[in-house]
Amino acid sequence: ERAHAHCEAWNSSPAMDRWVGSHQGYQRLSDPVLHRRTIAVDKESQRILITDMVECNGSHTIERNWHFSELCSVRVDGRQAVAEQDGISMTMQVATSEDTDIELAKGWTAPISGWVSRGYDMKKPSDTVIVRDSIRGSTILQTEIRCFR
Repeated sequence: ERAHAHCEAWNSSPAMDRWVGSHQGYQRLSDPVLHRRTIAVDKESQRILITDMVECNGSHTIERNWHFSELCSVRVDGRQAVAEQDGISMTMQVATSEDTDIELAKGWTAPISGWVSRGYDMKKPSDTVIVRDSIRGSTILQTEIRCFR
């Protein structure tokens, strides 16, 4: 069965844009999981806050894959990723615990990760930041993105 995605809320103001969406694509698991994501764009501080709420009862490994253009230079430094291209920098700060693993994939074949396709039968290596969390029960995972010139 296909995942059914829903837009639960969309609000926009001069200071902030906020979107909330969810899907039930993991309801088929023996311990069903509901994923809800909120994306808030704070226009004054020029930051994006992404909140992933994972509703479940048991233990799960949650993997968030953040894909970057093949033109970006990306590095992982502790619990943050830094991406740069043409004089613009972006930091992605991840709220972590001792059960969080962050790694950088580029052109992996096993497992397949770190690729971009701009057309049929074409692919190029590109950076993907993989954030893996081991959770028990309903959990909130947060990521903050800031851009700089």
